[in-house]
Amino acid sequence: MRPIRQVGFFHFGSMEKDDPVGSLEFEMAKYPEAQLRDSLLVLPEAFNARGGYYNAAPALDSDALPRLQRISAERGIVFVAALVDRIKGPMSAYLLDGTAPPQWLTSKRTHGWRCLYTGSETKEDRLIPHREVGIGALICDDAACTFGDAQKLIVERIKNLMMKHTVLCIPSCMTITDSRGTASRWGNSITVALANGSSSQASVLVHRGCELRNACPFENEIKLCDLDSAGVAEGDTD
Repeated sequence: MRPIRQVGFFHFGSMEKDDPVGSLEFEMAKYPEAQLRDSLLVLPEAFNARGGYYNAAPALDSDALPRLQRISAERGIVFVAALVDRIKGPMSAYLLDGTAPPQWLTSKRTHGWRCLYTGSETKEDRLIPHREVGIGALICDDAACTFGDAQKLIVERIKNLMMKHTVLCIPSCMTITDSRGTASRWGNSITVALANGSSSQASVLVHRGCELRNACPFENEIKLCDLDSAGVAEGDTD
């Protein structure tokens, strides 16, 4: 397999949330195929929830996973996606690359919108070496609530994969939690890609001391940076 050369996020800020995967496809169609190929793209949490994370009567897109696998195979993109297994069941983040079986990374432990999912009791996370990148994930407030020794341990475990690059993926739907503060706290020594599914907080990419954010909170947007660059490719966004 070719190495991952870019990392980025899909900011899901639009109010139109009936078909998250369709919204992603629409945004991806704006890019030439070669521009996205060999990228690692982090998607917001509960990306199979129709109507958005806070829908009072949640429904799941049962085809979201195979649809994402098809897009991954066709466009040569690696996704990290957090999907709700079933209504009021666990929510887990997976590494998706083409038609290969999904690789579990973590399950969300923090309790949130209880009509959608139930927080997991697991204390385990899986870190995966993939295409010359060490990849780990924490879902939304799991990243915001992990302090001190626990944070240091996860960072060291990702680094111990001995890959060329190390990336922490944070699929999120942050409305009150400070997304920029969360990403910057993790991003001192590894690359962090936080994809947010709400217009209330930014999606954030921190790479080699530089920060990249979505341009408009209320629009859907893909942002990427080159992993071999000195910093984020598109500069800081205010």
